[in-house]
Formats: sequence, C-alpha cells, structure tokens
Amino acid sequence: QDAKKVYDILTDARYGGVPKENTLLLLNEKATRNNMVSALRKIKNWDGYVYVYYSGHGAPMTKEDKFIDAFLVPDDVIITDPEAMEDTSIKVSYLQELIDSSQAKGVMVALDACFSGGGKSIVPKGGKPLVGMLVNPELMKPKGSGKVIITSSATNQQSWEDEKEIQGGIFSHYFLEGLKGRGGKDAWVKVDELASYIKDNVPKATRRLKGQEQNPQVSGEGDFAVTRNWERSKVMDEDMARTRLKSTFEKGMITTDQLSKAM
Repeated sequence: QDAKKVYDILTDARYGGVPKENTLLLLNEKATRNNMVSALRKIKNWDGYVYVYYSGHGAPMTKEDKFIDAFLVPDDVIITDPEAMEDTSIKVSYLQELIDSSQAKGVMVALDACFSGGGKSIVPKGGKPLVGMLVNPELMKPKGSGKVIITSSATNQQSWEDEKEIQGGIFSHYFLEGLKGRGGKDAWVKVDELASYIKDNVPKATRRLKGQEQNPQVSGEGDFAVTRNWERSKVMDEDMARTRLKSTFEKGMITTDQLSKAM
C-alpha cells in the first residue's frame, strides 16, 4: 500500500508529474529479485532524475559478530540459510554501486526497511539478529553530489508501522506528507528539505505512537526537486495568471467580457 501511494504521488500531474512510461511499480509477487534488479539497473544509465522507493523487509548480513552489509528482501527470497538468502536477495552494497556509478542529474533513494533482525526485518535460519553486534553506522554513503539516500531508521533500530492512526509505515507516512508539500518551503519540494522534514517528524511520531525510538538516516546531499508543492503552487499560478490577464486587457488585446470570463 505504501509503495502504491508513493507511485500515485510521483505520477500525479499536480505533484511529481513523472510520465507513467518512465516508472515501474513492483508489488507483492511481482517484486521478485530479477524484476527488482532489472529496475534498479536503470539507475546507472538514466540521464534525468531517478527516484527509488522501497517498502519491505530488510535483513542483516553479518560475519563473526560484525555487521558487514544488508539485504533488500524480494518476494521470492529463500531463507533456509544465510547463503541461500545471499543468493536470492539484493545486497545494499550493490545498490550503493549503482548509485555511485549513476550518470543521472539527481538520485533519491528512500528505504522503508530495517536491518536489525526485528520488525520489518528477516533473519535466515541459522543467522543472527543484529543484537549485541558491532554495527557499521554508515550502511550507505553515496559518492559525489546530487545523490541522497534516506533510510527509515538507524542500523540497529526497527522501522515501525501503526495500524490505528497512520495505517501504514510511520516513515512512509511522513515521506508521503513531505512529497505532497509539507516538506517544501517554496513552490517545489527539494530533496534536502524532504529529508529534513522526515528526520524531524518520524522520531516524534514513533515515540508518541509506539513508545520507541526510530531515527531516519540521511546520507549524501542534493537540492534538486522531487515534487511540486501543489497547495502553494496553485496560488502562485493563479496570481501569475491574473496579472497576465490584466496586462493583456490593458494592452487592448482582449475585451472586458473576455477578461471577466477568464478571471
């Protein structure tokens, strides 16, 4: 549901305006490893702007009680043992490589998943949850400017959902609210403003609704637009249109009746 909501906002002409032919939505049984990898590979060669959103399970990858990597868990994952999971999941480090090598003007990746072994996380049989282990706090850190990665929680925290008030992931709720305009200060919602909005609001909501700590992490930097702040834009557009109409009337290019109807 969260993924569909994000897709709807990004393809809505009022907000994201992304042409549907430039998008790919993978839900439930369609979110196989092959389909996800095929979609993510587009990051590397796309020459415009790239927005990636993932809501689902994560998994920690550990070695000798150290956290060394993490997985995004597809629908067709095999969790009979750690090796099977590694072969049938997507390493976060692979996603990192795609982002680092991307030629896109801007890349934003948002992950509503956790890698701690609790909540929205899966641990393979014979594996260990991320409790009492040495944790690398920098799970993802993009190289170069114009690349921003937002993860829903710190490495050793869960990503919480709320079924009563928010009815979905807490991180995804504020991500969506930010995309719809609350994360923007002007006519456009810039990626750095969106990240700040999420970082400010998710911890407060998680404490209030769950009595738990959840602190989204942001790495990389960029100030490119993600969506349009429609509530603000439509007022600005209206003012601009009124000014142009009045000017056109004053120049004698339209009649009083035409001005009235247009207004």
